[in-house]
Amino acid sequence: MRFSLFPILLLICLSCKPGQERKFSGDFRITDYNQKKDSLFLQSDSLILDDGLTNLKIGDPIEKFWEVFKGRKIEYYEGFGYMAFLDSLTAEALMSTKDKKHITMLGFYLPKHHTNEGIYVGCSVDSLLAKNPNFYLQRSNLDDEEFCRDFSNPLLKKNLLRYLIEPKSGDGLVGKYSSDQETREINQSGRVSGIEIWTTN
Repeated sequence: MRFSLFPILLLICLSCKPGQERKFSGDFRITDYNQKKDSLFLQSDSLILDDGLTNLKIGDPIEKFWEVFKGRKIEYYEGFGYMAFLDSLTAEALMSTKDKKHITMLGFYLPKHHTNEGIYVGCSVDSLLAKNPNFYLQRSNLDDEEFCRDFSNPLLKKNLLRYLIEPKSGDGLVGKYSSDQETREINQSGRVSGIEIWTTN
């Protein structure tokens, strides 16, 4: 069964106000994490590919999430999915499923997570836009959440990478929007706060 991507993003998308941390509950927030010298992953790696990590892919059985993040506290959040925590407040990875059997979305939120192109959690939005001329900032229709993605032939790709963005400090939007919800113009300094992979099937 095929799903239209934007309704899925709008319905399942994690909501936040610019300048604030994304909140899944009263006690939990995604925070910046100062990367340590030692590897934080015991049984996985931090390189993000088009379909997941080396050993955790879109389409894998959901049980694989627990194998890769063995030893982490994993909590379920209605409407979002399963979140693996590095500690009580620091989100490391998110997984959701449409059929309760296979992984259909993965999200990564620590500075050690990066792509082959050198995009990582914490890098600047200026640097993100400079990596690819097809990258545009987009604003959610439901709230002021912003993200960036490659807009070249999205329907031909099985999976879609998107980069959550937020202001480096203060409030407001990172992108400068007119009547359109997509832009390459920067209103204020921003950073990548997460890298997510969504299936388009």
